[in-house]
Amino acid sequence: MLSVPFPTYEQEGYENMFLGKVGIFQIEDSRGCSLRCPFCSHASSSGRNQRIGSSNHVVQYLLFLQRRFGATTFRFTGSSPTPAYLHEVAQYFADFPIDQFTFSSFLYPRHESQCNFSLLKRGGFRAFFIGIESVDPMELKI
Repeated sequence: MLSVPFPTYEQEGYENMFLGKVGIFQIEDSRGCSLRCPFCSHASSSGRNQRIGSSNHVVQYLLFLQRRFGATTFRFTGSSPTPAYLHEVAQYFADFPIDQFTFSSFLYPRHESQCNFSLLKRGGFRAFFIGIESVDPMELKI
């Protein structure tokens, strides 16, 4: 994914971006997933081998979207980013003014113990989507 150029957004075909109607920009930071969670479609739709983009490339893309469209809110769409990857992105934005950039991301439950949530918060992460599957109804009432 390192050599993938930024998408070309032209007003024709992407009019809502130029009218300020796109509130949350989707960032494809990775493709595929090796975790095989039965409830998730990521592995079947984009393969079982996870390919993670460069955090530097993603940071440059976020800055491009902010300059071009005034974008400030982003959702990472990869199904299971590693804590190290999230930390790299957060570290870059940790010194930016609060709320200049806000992010949400998926997070694999077993990665939670490896996350520095203080850094992630300073770096703009405001929400994590955590998938939990169980046949025990009591576990699902967490």
